[in-house]
Amino acid sequence: MGNVVTVEAIVVGDFQDGDGDTGRNLRGFYLQEEDTDGDGNSLTSEGIFVFEGGNFITDVNIGDKVRVTGTVDEFFGETQIDTITNITVVSSGNALPTAASISLPSAAVTTSQGGDFQPDLEAFEGMRVTFTDALSITEMFQLDRFNEIKLSQGGRLEQFTQNNLPDVAGFAQHQADNGARTITYDDGLNFQNQPIANLDGFAGFNTATAPTMGDTITGLSGVLTYQWAGNNASGATWRVRSAVDGTNTFADTNPREATPDDVGGTLKVASFNVLNFFTTLDTFPGNEGVGPNDLDPRGADTNPQNALPVPVP
Repeated sequence: MGNVVTVEAIVVGDFQDGDGDTGRNLRGFYLQEEDTDGDGNSLTSEGIFVFEGGNFITDVNIGDKVRVTGTVDEFFGETQIDTITNITVVSSGNALPTAASISLPSAAVTTSQGGDFQPDLEAFEGMRVTFTDALSITEMFQLDRFNEIKLSQGGRLEQFTQNNLPDVAGFAQHQADNGARTITYDDGLNFQNQPIANLDGFAGFNTATAPTMGDTITGLSGVLTYQWAGNNASGATWRVRSAVDGTNTFADTNPREATPDDVGGTLKVASFNVLNFFTTLDTFPGNEGVGPNDLDPRGADTNPQNALPVPVP
């Protein structure tokens, strides 16, 4: 690390800020060696991320052969070339390197920076990849916020106690097995609350057509990255990002029932967001803080009880 290098390879993922594609902004692009220039070692990657940061130098496109001079670095576990001094487009319209085929579950697992088990995919970092197995949507918790979902081979993941009695060693093995089967599918941004349609395969997202839990995709393709989502709260993980719109399509293999079962009875549901329940008053202008010691706490703007002290729940 820290060496200044010059590399020449093919652009396989264009995620530059400042170009015409606003749905793929990671402040750089991915290069991969041509098939004829590979090192022949299946344990090493042929791809790398070129990080421009805020310094948009030269517009590149998928299929361009590009010569880059910069410094080899590591950022949150992903190898990259940064501190760029030169980007030259040598030629355009070149054939893309062959996508690496990945089958899950992986033979080995590692842990993400958030501590979760994940497949060991180091050998494919920064490369074009295709997952050969049918993968099921098994988690959508971060879909609306970060445009990412979890996909798993062999169907949706289950809790350990669904089919087992509580057991510490068995639970640890269960987590490792699930990690070996699971990959994150992400859009081309590291921002929050972007249109869900930006996730390739989710265009036209609505209640009638939206992919749902249990739906599947075969041949998931894109560039394999080792990055984070949004505010980096859970650290970097292996994630696939589509490089071309229309590459990935989900099959409705878990359709909703046309008529829900009538279970009878009467049910009333009420909810309250306790995460935003604060007893301090917000008497300051500007952005709200998070508590009574903040200069601008997240509470009511006025006291509804004639300036009486706000009761503590």
